[in-house]
Amino acid sequence: MGHCPTQSSRTLCLAQMGHPSHTNRSRPSLSGYTIICRNAREAKNVSCVQVKALILESGGKNGIRTLTVILRRMDQNGDRTLDKEEFYNGLLELGVQSNEIDETELEKVFRHFDRDGNGRITIDELLRGLRGGMSKRRILLVRQAFDLLDVSKDGTVTVDEIASRFDTAHHPDILSGRLKPVDVLRQFLAVFEGQQIGPSGESPADGIVTWHEFLNYYRDLGAGIPNDDEFELIVRNAWHMSGGEGWCENSTCRRVLVTHSDGSQHVCEIQNDIGIGPNDKTKMMRQLLLQGVRDVVDVKLTA
Repeated sequence: MGHCPTQSSRTLCLAQMGHPSHTNRSRPSLSGYTIICRNAREAKNVSCVQVKALILESGGKNGIRTLTVILRRMDQNGDRTLDKEEFYNGLLELGVQSNEIDETELEKVFRHFDRDGNGRITIDELLRGLRGGMSKRRILLVRQAFDLLDVSKDGTVTVDEIASRFDTAHHPDILSGRLKPVDVLRQFLAVFEGQQIGPSGESPADGIVTWHEFLNYYRDLGAGIPNDDEFELIVRNAWHMSGGEGWCENSTCRRVLVTHSDGSQHVCEIQNDIGIGPNDKTKMMRQLLLQGVRDVVDVKLTA
């Protein structure tokens, strides 16, 4: 008889309900950007890092992505450039207070990106500077999430599929109390609508999200998450991706009480359970079979 298989790196099938490894997780401080923001207001010389900190403080973890949507909406002629006033107004619309970034600070940032000195900056160059780089570890993790969503393997997913599978419960702006779940979902979907801007400023709203669009979303979100482990936890929890070690181990995958044909019972985690509803026993049992769990006659959700 095949019961729940064991794994040396991480036990996905648990003999008991508790998960002791979670209780001793050492999480990094999440106040780093708050400190940077405070320093930004006191600093004599503004930098892209400080401007980014102000954006993140005003717009939350998705501040840079939200600013992207605002700036592209302001780019009425579609040339993907902005003058200083447009950039300043974009910051104000995002929620940055006028007393947090003065004319001198704005001028310094502008000169940094205005390469040819014509008084305009390109949106893409500005955003690249604010985002910073993205590690290979993060890119590979986001690729895993996209591949889970891309069932047809054609390199695209629909907005509707994303909306139905995106778990907002562990989003950083919800955990901090800044936003409600419905607001995070609305903001998340608006992100993909906002980046599909046509030459006249209109959105074609084709309902399709490509790999690069999906990656760019996480580039912007990741700009506000300096710690790789925290970033991994957020991605894994959002899409119910099994795996992770230490405190970045996924905590959203469903665990069920499995009854075998001989009457024995075990608690098992359903790996990568995205798209499996709480009452869909058939899909649960099929996924358990794929995981190597045999002779299953019944499954029940654990408390």
